[in-house]
Amino acid sequence: MTVISSWRNAKMSVREYLGLAADAKPTAGIPLASKFLETDTGIDYVWSGSAWVALVTRATPLQKANVHNTAKGADTVVLASDLAPTYDYSLFRIMVAINSATVFNAVITKSSDAQTVKFNSGSNLVANAVYIFDMLVHTGDTVNFKCTGAVTYLVMRVQEIAAGGQ
Repeated sequence: MTVISSWRNAKMSVREYLGLAADAKPTAGIPLASKFLETDTGIDYVWSGSAWVALVTRATPLQKANVHNTAKGADTVVLASDLAPTYDYSLFRIMVAINSATVFNAVITKSSDAQTVKFNSGSNLVANAVYIFDMLVHTGDTVNFKCTGAVTYLVMRVQEIAAGGQ
């Protein structure tokens, strides 16, 4: 359910809307520069006169993946489906701990061209240690992760940070 509050100053009338991401955002009779806050995601939108445009004003991370105690074979991607960024340009922050020493990779695909890149300068991660990596992602990218050896992902979390892009 969308909640509306309005305020007016000498030059303009602006409305502020609160609602959930699943709520239909109003599109008729909206004053220019009105705002809509999705209370469940923390994403702010501003009315451009024809559409609601997301404002990237916070560094609040969005959870993209949360893996716990999951065994995978060598060179097998860990996620059931690739991750895509929510924002045009942002940062994926990856926290990973695995149970054996091996190289941790990202598979970045754009327009069906998959490239495998290595984290930690291509060196094995230390077993049972926590690592945090950042990588830039753009619109059209999809990302998954894999190790060169068979491992159990003790924990792997991926967050998207919208304010982390260029």
